[in-house]
Amino acid sequence: MRPKPLIGPISAALLILPLTAAIALAGEKAPFYQGKTLNIVINFAAGGPTDIESRIFAKHLPRHIPGQPSVTVQNMGGGGGLIAANYIGEVAKPDGFTAAYFTGSLFQQQIKDPALRVDMSKFGFITGVHGVTVSYIRADVPPGIKKPADFVKAQKFRAAGLGISSSKDVRFRLSFDLLGLKYDYVTGYNNSSDARLAVQRNEAQYHDETLPSYRTQVEPQMVKTGMVVPIHGPGRSERRDLGQPRCTGTFAVQLFLQGGLWQAAVGDKIRGS
Repeated sequence: MRPKPLIGPISAALLILPLTAAIALAGEKAPFYQGKTLNIVINFAAGGPTDIESRIFAKHLPRHIPGQPSVTVQNMGGGGGLIAANYIGEVAKPDGFTAAYFTGSLFQQQIKDPALRVDMSKFGFITGVHGVTVSYIRADVPPGIKKPADFVKAQKFRAAGLGISSSKDVRFRLSFDLLGLKYDYVTGYNNSSDARLAVQRNEAQYHDETLPSYRTQVEPQMVKTGMVVPIHGPGRSERRDLGQPRCTGTFAVQLFLQGGLWQAAVGDKIRGS
């Protein structure tokens, strides 16, 4: 089965090796990793969804590798995830003992972010993991948010991001601009854990995260307590109410289709095909 595209309407993560290492490993006859340690570099700080996802991945990875190596993880956050990407391309030895679990970096290569100094097409791609993004906003944003459709009525709020070229930031800014929302953009948080804390402190009012941290942190601590309202998440029941097939468009289009946001924004129902 061919891997699904890594860049799409929902977030994605990928596991990579420096390319020369990947080529060398393909020719090994004996278990290359027997008695060895594989280090996985994570491009965001500890506590965020990328960190949680990668640690789950690392826990189960050894038994799928001939030789069953020990696996360690190394967080290298900063620069919207690009510090780690540059490290893999410029510093890490292509010896097969350093891999990377990244989110967002391929998007930054596509838009030619000058902060990305390496060509990620020269990395050895191993696999990709799709993620599901859930957006949320504080319920006390004037005039009050009780359901997803109320989002378009929100008066000026602050949206917390990770970096100006981050795929997360670009997606929600495009969505907000399409909806005509008034917001202040605050970026540069090391990971979603820091951005989430900013929302809890009311320093920011909006953020979005993938399911590992949403289910374990946001939902029990912020949604169930009434602090925030989830306004977007693929698979939410509101999509079925619109009579639409599964959305395959951009994050911005998905945001329009869910929770009555389109009808609230333009005053017209979306008709089923």
